[in-house]
Amino acid sequence: MALLRAARPLADAVLATVVYADLFDFPLDRDEIGRDLIGVAAAPGEVGRALDALLAAGELRRAGEFIVLPGRAGLAALRRDRRARAARLWPRARRWGRALGALPFVRMVAVSGSLAVGNPDPRADLDYLLVTAPGRLWLVRAFAVAAVRLARPAGARLCPNYLLTTRALALDHRDLYTAHELLQAVPVAGAATYRRFRAGNAWAARWLPNRWRDAPAAPPESRLAGLGRWAGERALGGTPGDRLEAWEGGRKRARFGGQGDGAARFTGDLCEGHFGHHRREILRAYLERCAALGIAPPLVECVRRDLGGDTGHTWPVAASAGSGGLDTAGLVPAAVGTDECA
Repeated sequence: MALLRAARPLADAVLATVVYADLFDFPLDRDEIGRDLIGVAAAPGEVGRALDALLAAGELRRAGEFIVLPGRAGLAALRRDRRARAARLWPRARRWGRALGALPFVRMVAVSGSLAVGNPDPRADLDYLLVTAPGRLWLVRAFAVAAVRLARPAGARLCPNYLLTTRALALDHRDLYTAHELLQAVPVAGAATYRRFRAGNAWAARWLPNRWRDAPAAPPESRLAGLGRWAGERALGGTPGDRLEAWEGGRKRARFGGQGDGAARFTGDLCEGHFGHHRREILRAYLERCAALGIAPPLVECVRRDLGGDTGHTWPVAASAGSGGLDTAGLVPAAVGTDECA
């Protein structure tokens, strides 16, 4: 039997969290649901009680150590298989990530994509997010492409597909999808810049307040890596580096400009090589699934706004604290600001 609407604010947040992960065929365990809880900062005991009620009502099912939507028990075996694959890939990802972090003008490297969450399929690349010094983004991309080619004979498929400079640390997409991508990225080089990166995107705490509190730390840099970067920056600083950057950036933007479809972006401070509309497709599928299940997900109006307005769906009205539910507005970190979509 479904839970009464008056008891649903936290229950809907739990269900929405499971729904979002399900879009990636990624079942969560109890602790992961609490960590990734969407839009609500709730203690483990509160989340556990909401989970138990949803399981008793049949709105969620157990599949071994995981919690899944009805009919999705098969995801448990898939998750175990991908977890084992991730364990095999991580040593290589860290090794190549540290190598990328030693390149001239690189300020931070983080593993991103499916490996970052432990969900790589057999075709998964080693995805990386790179932060560079201002005025050297396209040179760093050229160095990274050389690293991709060097890694290929060793069986490593590197994909540094998102580069930005330290002038562009504050991301302009501020939605649920981007919050997940930001907070699940695992830094492997550049601890100081990673701290700045998170600080510049405190809006993500609105979407994933529990995960926001659990910040990973980048490992310390070796002295040899620092010396190699310093030598490269000495050689490519000043006017020679400026000219090379302008030439490389100009020719790559001219080449890529005709390939994008609105999702990929290329500027002097950003190289976002995501051709396609995966972000918007995921957000739209998330809303459609929630609507089909009768869930009122937290911050639903913010997701609708991010998709450009009305999505053609309506949602039940979540209960307020006065009607027996949780006051979710009071659970969101006050430091984020007063605009609930900010």
